[in-house]
Amino acid sequence: MPGLYARGEFELAGFAVGAVERSQIALPAKQRMENGDVIIGIASNGFHSNGYSLIKSVLESQNIELNDPCPWNPQQTVAINLLLPTKIYVNTLLELLRSGRVKGAAHITGGGLVDNIPRILPSDLIAKIDMSTWPIPDEFLWLASAGSISASEMVNVFNCGIGMVLIVGRKDVPYVEAHLQSRSERFFKIGIVEKPKTDSTEKSESEQVDHNKVELENLEVAFQQENKVVPTLSNANHVNRKRVAILISGSGSNMLSLIHSSKKAASVYEIVLVISNVETASGLLKAEEEDIETSV
Repeated sequence: MPGLYARGEFELAGFAVGAVERSQIALPAKQRMENGDVIIGIASNGFHSNGYSLIKSVLESQNIELNDPCPWNPQQTVAINLLLPTKIYVNTLLELLRSGRVKGAAHITGGGLVDNIPRILPSDLIAKIDMSTWPIPDEFLWLASAGSISASEMVNVFNCGIGMVLIVGRKDVPYVEAHLQSRSERFFKIGIVEKPKTDSTEKSESEQVDHNKVELENLEVAFQQENKVVPTLSNANHVNRKRVAILISGSGSNMLSLIHSSKKAASVYEIVLVISNVETASGLLKAEEEDIETSV
């Protein structure tokens, strides 16, 4: 991971493997899934530790540092927000899964909805997801806007507000919803399982499993921000910034430090003019390269 590990450093990670008794129902129960089953999405609490390379790239492009106020939540620093522990659903779901009312469960991690839901579907069914059925959280809207990231790429990288997906038979939906409400979970009915439309193009079984398993409706609409105020660099961190002019007479080395500092998200000032009493001062050219007006 560039920018994370120095030479000689390493990461220690652990994992756990679950075991299911033969007498219990193993998930996903693909043989029980059928046309019309309901897809329920349980809300995430953030990025869930995925897509951080892309997040880091966007933050750097916006000159935002870890200790700066978070663009989508100015009450926190970027570091505090990104270090928010991933929401774990075991306490919410363990009893529910043991009840046999859930046919499949997918944790939405790296790869987003598009890559994770297909893992729990049989080859003859697809997931049809309506992206307008839940509000896309501010952090994902900001990232898409600031990084000029397409809606298609967003759902292929991030959870976009849905951390866990359940596939439930129609008759069991009220039971599952009541259980989730009792655990104070935010959840949404985000789609259904259905048979794919017939395709005249012949495909192998492996191709049917790997491709076109998730259809997304209202994808672009979900990421439109006309009706929602999303914190940006201009309205979250640059409010009431002081407009400053700098007087130089030489190379402007101190001027450059001030300019670079002003471009950080937490800056309370912006450099709007560089003035020099020396017409040939090299600092004037440097200011122009930073798109700042100059005057002699």
